[in-house]
Amino acid sequence: YKKDIEEKILAADPGMGRRFPLEFNWEFEDFTEAELKSIFCGMVKKKGWVLDKADKDKCADVAARRLAARRGRYGFGNAGEVRNLFQKAYRNALVRQAVAGNTTAEIKIEDVLGPRPDKSRGPLAEALRELNTNFIGLEAVKKEISALVDNVIESYDLEMKGSKPIEYALNRLMIGNPGTGKTTVAKVYGKILKYAGILSDGEVLVTTASDFIGEAEGVSKHNTKQILKRAMGKVLVIDEAYNLNDQNYGKEALDTIVEKVHNKPGDDIAVLMLGYPKEMFKMLREQNPGLSRRFNPENALRFNDFDRTELRTILKLVCKKKGLHISYKTVNFAVDLLEKQKVKPNFGNAGAIDSMFADAQLRMSARCRMGPAGARRELTIQDFKLVKQPGANKTGMAALDDLYNTGYIKKQLMDLKTSIETAKSRGKRDLFKKLKEGLNFVFTGRPGTGKTTVARCLAGVLYELGIVGTDTLVETSALNMQGKYVGSTKALVVEKMEEAGVGCSIDEAYELADVSGTYAKEAVGTLLTQMSSEEHKRTVVVLAGYPDEMKFFMENTNDGINRRFKKIIEFQDWTTSDCAKFLISKAKSNGYNVGVDSGYLEKRFAQLHDKNPGKWGNASDADAVFIGAQQVSLSRRDGDNLSFDDFEKTFQEKMKLRPPARAGDTKALSMHANVRFATDDQKESVRERQRSRHSNHQPSAADGKHADNDRKRA
Repeated sequence: YKKDIEEKILAADPGMGRRFPLEFNWEFEDFTEAELKSIFCGMVKKKGWVLDKADKDKCADVAARRLAARRGRYGFGNAGEVRNLFQKAYRNALVRQAVAGNTTAEIKIEDVLGPRPDKSRGPLAEALRELNTNFIGLEAVKKEISALVDNVIESYDLEMKGSKPIEYALNRLMIGNPGTGKTTVAKVYGKILKYAGILSDGEVLVTTASDFIGEAEGVSKHNTKQILKRAMGKVLVIDEAYNLNDQNYGKEALDTIVEKVHNKPGDDIAVLMLGYPKEMFKMLREQNPGLSRRFNPENALRFNDFDRTELRTILKLVCKKKGLHISYKTVNFAVDLLEKQKVKPNFGNAGAIDSMFADAQLRMSARCRMGPAGARRELTIQDFKLVKQPGANKTGMAALDDLYNTGYIKKQLMDLKTSIETAKSRGKRDLFKKLKEGLNFVFTGRPGTGKTTVARCLAGVLYELGIVGTDTLVETSALNMQGKYVGSTKALVVEKMEEAGVGCSIDEAYELADVSGTYAKEAVGTLLTQMSSEEHKRTVVVLAGYPDEMKFFMENTNDGINRRFKKIIEFQDWTTSDCAKFLISKAKSNGYNVGVDSGYLEKRFAQLHDKNPGKWGNASDADAVFIGAQQVSLSRRDGDNLSFDDFEKTFQEKMKLRPPARAGDTKALSMHANVRFATDDQKESVRERQRSRHSNHQPSAADGKHADNDRKRA
């Protein structure tokens, strides 16, 4: 072949080009369509047969057109291809003669094309019936494959009339989460293509990316060629094909596929690339543009996650196959658990059912062994429940019950819980969907008011409601989502969102205000883009920070923030009375005798607060005093009592460590507390100090002067 001579011989040694100059090379081009037609007619005549008497030219044109469709491709056999087609037509004619009892030595158009595909009976109808009855759900996939068969039949009818056939794509992307049946459907797809007369074999060859990739340059190309050669006449499945997306050996394999696979009529191979939607589309964007033409994303077979009804049906079938009984109520309970898992990326679908069923079956077996002999083998709700270990932390609303001074927050979450449960129970699907996709929060409050703790409880509440698939949120900070060079911020945000999956809590979110710099602005833009994507539409995001800083952030950043975050929960400062009650309660719950009353504690907490209101730590201060008193108590070898001296020494130490307030501070003030911006100068004054938080700038007397001036102007 020309390409082999050029790449393997002439390119191997510069001297070969001098000894075999191009001007003396003879190139044997592929036969033209007219020449292929002439060769076909000659073979028919040599055999002593004739072409269709009704329309001799039409029959020869159909044969020549089918042959010419493969001209120019590597390995095209020219006269050999004509011989193969003639022999196929000759065999079909003999069968037709035997059935009809006709001995006329005549090759008709249907002999060249083969039998007409029939969806109503025969092996094709059986393969389509297998697709439609053996697979739960997958309506879009079934419809797409049925439409392909309709195109094949229509194309056949056009060729019977002598017209050009319809072009249809055999190479497809199969995209969807695990457990949706992609590989199993691929095997039925092969049968359908074979019985529709498209593929000569129809067997399915399943491979993975590792089968293509070599360990040195050129090996991937060789491996790919060998696999494609083995797959001729078959369906080649490349599972998790996105693992080929690199700029080295994987790219070499993909480039070879683009070179060898054309997606044209007459191809005796169908290549299916399987994988998750996001990763597969990313591969198409980043690789050879020809890959998107060979595997058009618009024609992708999309395997959607199973809906509630389909999950219920599959679970009942699994139980039936295993000979186990299961009640309607238990099935619904199990499906509720699966629905929560669906929020997670790459939900396992049938795989998730199998895993859950296996665990439940083990619990049932253990329960039956302890019960009476011959007990009915039936799965119950208890078999599907996860057994909490002794001492396990409470979650959801139960965890909120254990938090001090959060009654007003609990009421807001209870109202939200009631709204979601009502929408769900009354079948308000659209409202329920909107509620689920709009659960993003802004938590504002001073340090120690419980923002982080409540965020963790929030995850449990949403898990109990079936909104998210786990009872934990990934915790991070705004600074951790900003890169150190252009482009790195986007990668950090995307990585954090993928890690979060169902929920993310971002502390000190005000550091993402536009005035904080380019990277902060990029982080906000990327965050909003991720939240709008299909993958993260139901990911819960919590932005937390100090009240005034968060107010400034919401007013001075991307407008999309206010559209996405409409639920704001304000965490109130703790009074000195709250701190005293909390400390006494915590000490007693830990088995201590407290040697002071609440009046003493309130007085000392008030002194600690008044020394520097801006440093007041709320619950953090109360907790620090409790820990300090414990340490003093242990130092005098008393582990049961917290005396007056223990608390007094602790408070004295805290007072020494607490820096005094600057002149003019009379209450808890943040960086730009209570400033009602009236002019651009005043805004810029605050922005300048916001920028200083991202540098190594140390506070100076000038900063205090700026703060005093801002307050006076307000």
